[in-house]
Amino acid sequence: KYLELPPQPPSTISPSPPEHPSAPTSLSDPPAMGAKEPQARFNLASSYADAKDFTSCVASFKELFRRVEECHGFQVVPAWASCTGEDEVEVKFAVSELEAIVAKAPFTATISSWTNSIRATPSPLPAILQASLSSLGSIYLKLDAPAAALRAIILSMVLSMTPSNSNNSPESEDYYNMNIALRQLGKLEEATKLSWRLIAEEMERKGRSSILSPVSIPPAVHSAPSITNSSAANIICVKYGKKYGPEYVNRLFAGVRRTTRNRKLSFFCLTDDPEGIDLSGSGNVTILELSPKPFKSSKRNPAGWWHKACLFNPTLRSRFSEMSTRKNIYIDLDTVVVGDLAEIIDGVQYSDPTVRFATLKTDDMVNERRKGGLNTSVMVWESDDAFNEIYTHLDSHFDIVGRFIYKLDHWFEMMFNRCQGGVGGCSAVKEYKRATEERQAEGDGWRDGVSLVTFP
Repeated sequence: KYLELPPQPPSTISPSPPEHPSAPTSLSDPPAMGAKEPQARFNLASSYADAKDFTSCVASFKELFRRVEECHGFQVVPAWASCTGEDEVEVKFAVSELEAIVAKAPFTATISSWTNSIRATPSPLPAILQASLSSLGSIYLKLDAPAAALRAIILSMVLSMTPSNSNNSPESEDYYNMNIALRQLGKLEEATKLSWRLIAEEMERKGRSSILSPVSIPPAVHSAPSITNSSAANIICVKYGKKYGPEYVNRLFAGVRRTTRNRKLSFFCLTDDPEGIDLSGSGNVTILELSPKPFKSSKRNPAGWWHKACLFNPTLRSRFSEMSTRKNIYIDLDTVVVGDLAEIIDGVQYSDPTVRFATLKTDDMVNERRKGGLNTSVMVWESDDAFNEIYTHLDSHFDIVGRFIYKLDHWFEMMFNRCQGGVGGCSAVKEYKRATEERQAEGDGWRDGVSLVTFP
């Protein structure tokens, strides 16, 4: 997210063009920066962001930085912070800087000189520059520029750790955007390690008895029984809040019933509000109660996708025996059923036969803009106590995990260490944007063998 402030475009400042001339190298009498100018320029950039004019937003922030350089004599985005994404050395340097920030190591002389220059400027300019760099990190991600985003995020983090910040720690939004940028740059492993270290150090600081560490779930060897009825399956969805009404549940389950024959199916909906869900249709629908506060450690209601983790609550599974004796298939509510789910029910391929869990890969998803990751729009698993940790760690420590991890998919990548394969080799599930591209190129051929179209 970019930092949202009420848009107050000043009449004395006009939108800047996308490109700006370099600041003069010397001025005998540089125009002074008024006390209100930095906030006014920040508000102008934020108003462009509100209007989703991200190019003008970036240009406005650059104009603010140019004015700071002109009036105060230092670069807001210094040359040493360069990270184009095309140079592996630069990306590795950025990762090493993040590791130092996470470790709260002393700043290098170069970074200390830069932060001292910013701290020496009149208040509230240091805070405005930090917020501007943080916002730029979000905007660059929207513009598919993860390297530029990472550069801005690192600078924002450094400024957040200066003595003027009472928390002396980066904002959660910077951690969230760090995870996204690193993944889009192909640095999933580095993102995972940094996040685990942040979580472990925060838990230690708070005196938690259990220190989390990277794990592989489930263990390499375990004694879970095989599914007794491979042709039977549970179709599961999660409905929380007001974003999706009961019609989405009814439409999803009706689509599965219409297209999938000769299978014994049971339907479950985990929800905080069952009103309007059709319980009388063919096939049983069981309502699973969802608490508005899914994790006891949570100080706030988390984003809706986190509620999917409740599917792995061992208490829930013990109440409904079908969830332990059948294959479970979770489907996002906005998914469209276009074909028989037989391939998913019968033909799911686990990348590790001892790990009976599969979800979608991001490799072929246009919307994800990254490879090697996981997307939980569709999940298939056979119940096992080893999956409990997906939920129990969050139940005990979401107040910490949620500070550093924004997306449930990132949490799954951390817990599974990228060991999982796709659902049905991904051929039975198609992302909408990918399907649209293929339809334009191949006509109706894109639908061959496709059961579900997702909208991640």
